[in-house]
Amino acid sequence: MGFYPPEDGYDVPIEHFEVDELDRILETCVSLLTAQGFRRPTCFRAGGWMSGPHVQAALVRNAFALDCSAVNPQLSIRRFGDIPLAAG
Repeated sequence: MGFYPPEDGYDVPIEHFEVDELDRILETCVSLLTAQGFRRPTCFRAGGWMSGPHVQAALVRNAFALDCSAVNPQLSIRRFGDIPLAAG
């Protein structure tokens, strides 16, 4: 059990959903936002290091242009070397 009381979906990391499930989640979120007068979102952020291949695939399928999910700088350094972005 997590910090908060059990709640359907609360303790499920977003990356654990399949891409098709994430498609439905994103489509529903976009629909709810636009129905309330907001512009269609084009950027996304998964909190707490929860983004991964499933999330990335669903974002591409749903025409999101930018993902600003948090990433451990050590992962960037290992993959891309010592770059200014990782040093920040």
